[in-house]
Amino acid sequence: MQVSGNKWQFLLESLKDLDDSLKKCRSRLYVLRGQPIDILSQLFKEWKITKLTFEVDSEPFGVQRDAAITTLAEELGVEVVQKVSHTLYDVNKILEYNGGTAPTQLKLFESIVRKLGAPSKPVQAVTRGCFSSCVTPVCGNHDDVYGLPTLQELGCKAEDVSSVGMWLGGEKEALRRLNLLEEKVGFYCSKLVKLLSS
Repeated sequence: MQVSGNKWQFLLESLKDLDDSLKKCRSRLYVLRGQPIDILSQLFKEWKITKLTFEVDSEPFGVQRDAAITTLAEELGVEVVQKVSHTLYDVNKILEYNGGTAPTQLKLFESIVRKLGAPSKPVQAVTRGCFSSCVTPVCGNHDDVYGLPTLQELGCKAEDVSSVGMWLGGEKEALRRLNLLEEKVGFYCSKLVKLLSS
């Protein structure tokens, strides 16, 4: 699959932001390189992993990969928890409500969403307390072994990235933009209310 330099840059900025947030919780992001099944079969044993959590992927390749990982985990006695988190609604529920196919009309989609009700509220921000007894030791050579890849490792050159600084990746930037949008909407709504009441 061909991925543009801009997409890789956005992903790397997002992962860097996640790593920075985890550092505040005295943890780190571990980036593993290789085939998931090969790596996880080794790490489940080496790290004595008892629980694996990951986000549900609705794309066919992801569904197939995740099923294989789940089977491997269960064979090794590792509990698996999957959560829907990158879409407002569970895509599989939408398909289920529509007889196994994707709704092709907006009105049909809206009626399904009404049946499903409001999406779940976001979880609270991650703090050190969320980790409970799950402590991952961070080695001094963490960046060398588990650090983020570079653009070059991903097959890109710096000149392949044309959006540096324009669209930053990461939760902090996304929240900043949402707050800005909320302020603008609030400003224009108050102006509209004043206009309508005068």
